[in-house]
Amino acid sequence: MTYNLQSNEDKNYTKTLKIIKKYCDVLDLKEGIPKKAEEIYLDVYDKSKIKGKRLETLIAGIVYLACKRNKVSLL
Repeated sequence: MTYNLQSNEDKNYTKTLKIIKKYCDVLDLKEGIPKKAEEIYLDVYDKSKIKGKRLETLIAGIVYLACKRNKVSLL
């Protein structure tokens, strides 16, 4: 048998990074936005207000916030 050594937090983190990368690729954002979005995610991860929210919705908001902080226009 094979045992997975990753914890649930590690699995969520790697899933989050994949979704951030996917969103940034679709929107063609390359100016450090994925790294900034990752930093924002780590800042808000433990907040009780976001517990139970859909991960895709949360990441979409984080990518938007990262774009706003880096003054990148999405239009």
